[in-house]
Amino acid sequence: MSQMTAVSRFLISFLIGSLLWSCVSVSLAQSGRRPRKPSAPPIAEPESPSPAIKSAPAPKPSLFLNVSMDRNGGFINLPLYFYTEALRTVIERLSQESSVRVNDAGTITRGDAINNAKAEKEGYVIYLQLNLDSMDSGGYSANARDAVLEYWVFAPTTAKSVTSGRTYAREYQNKSVIRRPSSSGVYDSYLLNEAAKEAADEILGYFKKHKPADISLPSPFSS
Repeated sequence: MSQMTAVSRFLISFLIGSLLWSCVSVSLAQSGRRPRKPSAPPIAEPESPSPAIKSAPAPKPSLFLNVSMDRNGGFINLPLYFYTEALRTVIERLSQESSVRVNDAGTITRGDAINNAKAEKEGYVIYLQLNLDSMDSGGYSANARDAVLEYWVFAPTTAKSVTSGRTYAREYQNKSVIRRPSSSGVYDSYLLNEAAKEAADEILGYFKKHKPADISLPSPFSS
């Protein structure tokens, strides 16, 4: 009986020793391992900025025009809005030419226009008058058909009148627009606009044929 007890004790001691030895071996194996360093994330290279698209520069103006209207030269023979409409249309038409820079000089007299031209170094002064297409200078008409637009162009410094002319609103009556009692304002605007456009085209036509001698034009005006 004591022999069996001794054998049992030996087996138990052997199992406990084996278990302890396994634990020590595992602990030593783990202590010998080096911890793996976490891999660094890849560095993203900055994207090269896309080249900026440069827009083509606007053409440099070759001719400078100061446009003015005299509302008193014709003794106010027509409605005031006729003068405003004619001045606006002339300026808009001249501004369509890319090589021309147009300035609205407002309402001035002929004397003021000449003095302004003398004070200019390179800008021409356009002087406009709106009168009646009639010999009666003291008359009055609310009908655009009776309007005539006169223009003078004064050179800078010398104030010399380089060109002048007149256009008649009545030349455009019954063209494209049918006059009706309810649309007299539209009809009047049409007549004035067409006369003003023709005056502006005549002014541009002069400069296309006669390059100003006192300013430098890098390129000819478009035809």
